[in-house]
Amino acid sequence: MTYYDPANFWSNYAKEQIKDGITATKYNTELYELQNARLMELLKHMEFKSVLEIGSGMGRITKMILDNFQIEEYAILDISAEFVNALLHNVDLKKYSTKSYHIVIGDITDPTVIDSFGNKEFDLVIAVEVLMHIKPRDIYNTLGSLMYLSKRNVVNLDYCTDKDVELRNHNFNHDYESMYKSYNDMCVKFNAEPLGDTDQVLFNVIMK
Repeated sequence: MTYYDPANFWSNYAKEQIKDGITATKYNTELYELQNARLMELLKHMEFKSVLEIGSGMGRITKMILDNFQIEEYAILDISAEFVNALLHNVDLKKYSTKSYHIVIGDITDPTVIDSFGNKEFDLVIAVEVLMHIKPRDIYNTLGSLMYLSKRNVVNLDYCTDKDVELRNHNFNHDYESMYKSYNDMCVKFNAEPLGDTDQVLFNVIMK
């Protein structure tokens, strides 16, 4: 198996996916529409004014949230500068009433990146198709970091299945449920909802 270096992989992946530096060359439209619908159904029942989005990519989820909710503070963390630049082109942040934006280029598994947020806690921490790319050795602490940064809800939507399948070297099948539940001193409720007939699951953790 080829060695997986997240920073280099996602920088190169972004360059491949971005045409002329700004436009995605391909999308799984059907899956994305299903993801957006389920996420909207979940988020509309939450109260949140501050958001931290992990792995924002070219801004699909960013735009969905800003288009549909009144947000006072929106923070973005992505490992790829190329994706962040594409997001800033694709999403006109100035058109929203959001009071402040905080953009960080870095790795969610790096403790210094977590420290850069100081003691800040967000109403909502969200990651879509991101945690499935975190190495097994890092995923448990990464989930803890997401909960540490949230004061209300953590939402992640990722590949998660009982099937015995061979994955590409940048994809991992984590047992999110067991790991989230082991943080019972930080959360009061945990929900997991399969995403239709896909191998993805929508997770929601409600913080204490």
